[in-house]
Amino acid sequence: MATIKKLFLAVCVLMVMVTAGCGKKVELTIKDGEVDTTIEVRIPNTVKKILEAAEITLGEEDEVTPGLDEKIEDVTDIIIKRMHHVTISVDGEKKEASMLGGTVAELLKQEGITLKDNMTMNVKNEDPLTDNMEIIIESSYGVTVVHDGKEEKLAAKAGTVADFLKEIKITLGSDDILEPAAETEISEGLRIVVQRVVFEEVTETVAIPYDTVRQNDSSMNAGTESVSVRGVNGEKNVTYRIKKVDGAEAAREVLKEEVIKNPVTAVVKVGTKPARYVVSRTAYPNCDDGSHGYYEIKYSDGTVEYVEY
Repeated sequence: MATIKKLFLAVCVLMVMVTAGCGKKVELTIKDGEVDTTIEVRIPNTVKKILEAAEITLGEEDEVTPGLDEKIEDVTDIIIKRMHHVTISVDGEKKEASMLGGTVAELLKQEGITLKDNMTMNVKNEDPLTDNMEIIIESSYGVTVVHDGKEEKLAAKAGTVADFLKEIKITLGSDDILEPAAETEISEGLRIVVQRVVFEEVTETVAIPYDTVRQNDSSMNAGTESVSVRGVNGEKNVTYRIKKVDGAEAAREVLKEEVIKNPVTAVVKVGTKPARYVVSRTAYPNCDDGSHGYYEIKYSDGTVEYVEY
């Protein structure tokens, strides 16, 4: 509606202007970017006056063809090229660019920017430029994320691992393990592994092994042993700090120990008495029958034994 009103006013002004003079009445089209304005004027007339009548103003950097001071004597289009100041952001890196008229594709060509297959853009190549337009170009990479018991294949924008995890709302605890490091740049095929680390305190009852003491006993033959006191294990409560990675124990350290039952030391008697051995063996046959009699056996400990044969 505003455009129609603007056109109507422009036509009215021009009609007043041409009533004061002579000339041919014609229709002219003013091409201002994507907007075409058609008005009736009398020619010859200057471009400047025609634009004023159409209430179209130019910026200092804009261009118009024919020029403002040129006199139009026949039907022709007036073409306006606006200067557009544009911000281009490629994977977060921004630069400023300017172009008279043109499309997004033409500006990217001017700036030497080529879209790759893994890039997306917030506007279309064929879109006309506008002043203060922001063109955002982002790369996308296929990555694998392993976390919290699951494995996901996702598309990630350029940036660091930390940026990506923040984007997909995966937070890390102070003790969690991240591979690769948070500052690693995202790349195609990257595998990101998040391991959850928790610490627990656990108290367990542990046996205290008993010691064994060996005591020499001269009343026992050498090479013999006898348990005089039976050993008994003791018990203690041990408090551990256990590190678990994704639910599995990875390490533990002892925080404190409390003895609740002392062990009983075992006592083993070890014989030291020299071994008893035969010193002599003498046969005494029976007088009536020499095939029978007895042996007199003398031992190292001074004892004597008689054995019939």
